[in-house]
This record gives sequence, structure tokens and C-alpha cells, in this order.
Amino acid sequence: MIPVVAAAGLSVVGFAYEIPAFYGETSIAKIALNTSIVFLILATGIVFAAPGSGMPKVLSTADPGRVMARRLLPLAIVVPLVLGWLQLVGRRHDVYGLPVGAWLLTTSTIACLVAVITLAGRSLSRADRLRLRLEAELHRLAGEDELTGLPNRRRFAEDLGRDLALASRHHTPGVLLMIDLDRFKPINDEHGHAAGDALLRAMSDALRHGLRDTDLRGRLGGDEFVAYLARTDLPSATLITEHLLALIRTSSAALGPGMQTTASIGIAVDSTAVSDPGAMLDAADSAMYQAKRDGGNRLAIWDPSSPHLMRAPDRDRRRMHEPTGSAATESAPAVPLSGSLVAVGARDEPTRLAG
Repeated sequence: MIPVVAAAGLSVVGFAYEIPAFYGETSIAKIALNTSIVFLILATGIVFAAPGSGMPKVLSTADPGRVMARRLLPLAIVVPLVLGWLQLVGRRHDVYGLPVGAWLLTTSTIACLVAVITLAGRSLSRADRLRLRLEAELHRLAGEDELTGLPNRRRFAEDLGRDLALASRHHTPGVLLMIDLDRFKPINDEHGHAAGDALLRAMSDALRHGLRDTDLRGRLGGDEFVAYLARTDLPSATLITEHLLALIRTSSAALGPGMQTTASIGIAVDSTAVSDPGAMLDAADSAMYQAKRDGGNRLAIWDPSSPHLMRAPDRDRRRMHEPTGSAATESAPAVPLSGSLVAVGARDEPTRLAG
């Protein structure tokens, strides 16, 4: 079908340029002008309608390359033909001679090409800016928890690995906090999912307000949150954790009657025994479950001197048997820094747990 299009097009162009060898009964193609026009229309329609042809894809898809082809191909065909025809018409009517006609054809062709290239470049720039914005938005959505706006598990693990590597290089260990709400399921069941969502958002706000801007925060899923305090020692982390416990009680109580809750927080200190994201998360998780088993509204510290506590907890089994915890109105007392795993509550004295 392409040869038919070429022959018919050659005949039409020959007529426009008044070249008898390209049109009419005495031409090379032996085809009349009206027949050439009909053949050109029919053949072009068949080419674009053929199922196996690439032309329908060029016309219909939004691929940047095909969009550019749709815009440039007609110009690449029409502009040279029109400019050449105008140059011949001007010479035929003695408007200008051969040198001026050649100059006009050259300059007008250059001007058209510059305009087409400029428009194409702007179009590609807009498409690339849109692509970059969409990629950035996709990257943000892929690493962000939809409800709270905090980094999700995957993003937090990536950020934690980066911060742990920096801490190891500069010998400035930090502290990881694993945080779990104590009464989330009863509140969610009693007041509905909307209330549960509001409680989770209040928890994320407490993390934003209770920690430094440089600290990492994240939601691992459900009512489990996590934070990493870079360049923070254990005494400072203990004070920060006690402040978080009080802030969680206050912010949850502000949601309305029956919404007040507390949290269980596990603390793991970056050390040679816990120096990668997975091990540190497991250590803080073990301490958090210990705080929850002791009644909640307290913190527990994982000590690297007890390596058997490094075992990853059986999350599903523990969640099936974990207590709901109890609310309290006072902040937890300071935690001594010795011992393998220490948990303290609102009115408890610090107690050492068997390691």
C-alpha cells in the first residue's frame, strides 16, 4: 500500500510544481490527477486503518515519542512542499530571480525549522517536568503512610539504615523507640474506625511535637509506631520517652470521653550487638512487648548484655495473648541504666526482669 501512496503523492506534487513527467497520461505513473487524489485518499485511509500498521498507535497513544511524531511528521511533509511551491510561483511571475528565490526558500526553511525545534523542545521540557513531579509524588506515596503521613515500614527501614551507618562512622550511637498503643483495639471496637483513625493521627502528632525535627518517625502498621533519636544517650532518651508517655495520654484524652489511652515503649540503644536496622527493630520490639506484658503505660529498655533477647518475637502469637493495658495519669519515673531488661510504670519502682 505504501507504493500506491508514494505514486499518488508524486503525481499530486508533480501537478502542483507543474512537472508533466510526474502527472497525467504521459507521466511515468500514467495516472490522471483526479485518480491520483482518489488513490491518495483511499491508500492513506487503508494504511492508517490496517490492524497491523503502526500508524494507529502513532495517532492514538500518549507516548512522548509518538506525540512528537504526530506533531512533526505533517510539518516535515507540508512545510517543504509549500515553501518550494511558493518559490516557484514567485519566479514564474518574475517577482524575483533565482538567487533571491533560493535565499527566500533557505531562510524560510530555517525559520520554520527553528520554530518547530523550539516548540518541540518546550513540549519535551514540559513533559519531563511533569514526569519528574509524578515520580517524586509516586516516591512519596510509596514511602508514606496514607493515614498519618509518617514514613511507612519500608521508608523508615531505609532511613534507619542510613542514620545507623552515619552513627557508626562518627561514633555517635542513637536510640530506637518502639511504641504501641495499649487500648487501641477496645477503643476502635467501641467508638468505630473513625475514632481509631483519629487516635492514630493524634499519636503521629504526638511524635511530631514530642521529638526533634531531625529524629526519624514512622508507622510500622496498625497501632505500632517507631522513632529513632540520633546522637542521643540513654538518660536523654529516657526523659524523652517519659515526656512522650505523658503527651500520648494528654493528646488521646483531648479526643473525647473514653478515648484516653496510654502506650508501651521499648527502647534499644545502638551498639555493636545491635547495629543494623533489623536487629535494632527486633530488640526494641522485644522491650516493647515486655513493657506491654507488665501492664502498659511504661517503658522497657533492651540491654545488649542479654543477647538472648535478640530473638525476633512471634508477633502474631503475642498479639493474640497481649493484655489491653491500663490507663494512668502520672508519668513514669526515671529508669536506672543497669540491668538486662528494665520496665517501669506509672507507680512502679524499677524492677529487673530475668534475662
